[in-house]
Amino acid sequence: MNLKKTILILFGLLILIFTISYFRIAIIHFLEEFALWAYPNDVNRNAEITKLIINIIGGIVVIFGLRAALIRAKASQNSVEIQSKSIDNQTTQIKLSTQSQTNEVFKNAVEHLGSEKESIVLGGIYELHFIATENPSKYAEIVSNILCSKIRTEASIKKEAEDISKTICQTIIDLILKTNIYNSLDKDISFCNLNSIKFSVEEIVNTNLNFSRIPYELENINFTNCKISGTKSIIGRYKNLVFDNCHLFGSYFRGTQFTNVFIKNSSGINKLICLDCEFNDVLLHFDFTASKFLGCEFKDTSFGILDLSSIDFSCSSFHNIDFGTSKIINCNFSGCGFVNTKTYNWIQNCKFLGIKNDSKYYSLFFEKQLEKSLNVSNMKGLSYNETTFLKNTVSKLTEQEMEKIKKVYQENLDIDNKRKKANR
Repeated sequence: MNLKKTILILFGLLILIFTISYFRIAIIHFLEEFALWAYPNDVNRNAEITKLIINIIGGIVVIFGLRAALIRAKASQNSVEIQSKSIDNQTTQIKLSTQSQTNEVFKNAVEHLGSEKESIVLGGIYELHFIATENPSKYAEIVSNILCSKIRTEASIKKEAEDISKTICQTIIDLILKTNIYNSLDKDISFCNLNSIKFSVEEIVNTNLNFSRIPYELENINFTNCKISGTKSIIGRYKNLVFDNCHLFGSYFRGTQFTNVFIKNSSGINKLICLDCEFNDVLLHFDFTASKFLGCEFKDTSFGILDLSSIDFSCSSFHNIDFGTSKIINCNFSGCGFVNTKTYNWIQNCKFLGIKNDSKYYSLFFEKQLEKSLNVSNMKGLSYNETTFLKNTVSKLTEQEMEKIKKVYQENLDIDNKRKKANR
């Protein structure tokens, strides 16, 4: 097409040159007549006409030049648009190809989780995690749910520690608790045996640990918006913990030490069961109505400003305790020891049988501690306002009452045994 245009242009130029050459005398004569008409009084009229002709020719050349530039610009624009469409098509193809590859990797990774070989399962876990980090808006929640499902299966509450792959469970826990993309998501690791797992993280958020056996050791962790109801801990060691807006309803602790623990803004913590536990420098700013603290030791512990109602503290000891302005109603302090313990509000309908001015207790020797309270009634270690100390039972502990307390203690020991049988 360009060759044809070039030939036509050259052919037109030849015709134009030939015409001008052939009619040059007539053209010159015409131009002189036109100059005389246009500039009758100008002796340089031929020069003016020449300038005019040159300007006209120059304008025509400029117009043709602009037209050529416009044509080139349009051609360039069309080329750019074509290239842009081509790039868009390539990008779309790349995205489709990448998505296809991701889907294939995702499918394979999920299949790897079902392998009997630990190394293949770990590979699947990391593949899923990589997909989630690459596209968190699309995959983070899906991967989180899959990994949580895997740990619920692998570390089922029905399994003992030796039947659980610690490496697989620890890997999943580390990923879902330490990676920011999962923080805002609800993570369900309920009904799990996590006794041998480490929570090496500063904060645990939006995590469901209901009815799980929590790790033996927890330190320097903030639990926020977590569900910890029905959990179980035997001989646990918990230090520097904060529970903020967490649910601990019906949790079971035995022989567990709590040091510098702060529980606040929490609800649904009723019916806690704590046997032979130690509370050192603990802030219990929550309502734990109908809970049991049997044979427990409280040192430098604050019960906040909430009322204490229907709580069984039998055979526990209190050393440097300030109940503050909490109302204490329908609580059982039989067999307890008090040293430098204060309360300034109502104490009503409570039992103080066999009270001692003593706080030295020995964990896991509940019966021997109770026997120390027989035929004893010493309230010197408890400072209270006599005008608000109403309808309470203060007397020595009889053997009949001691047997009742032992029975309650044994019943709560049996709760743990019943849970074990139910989980098998």
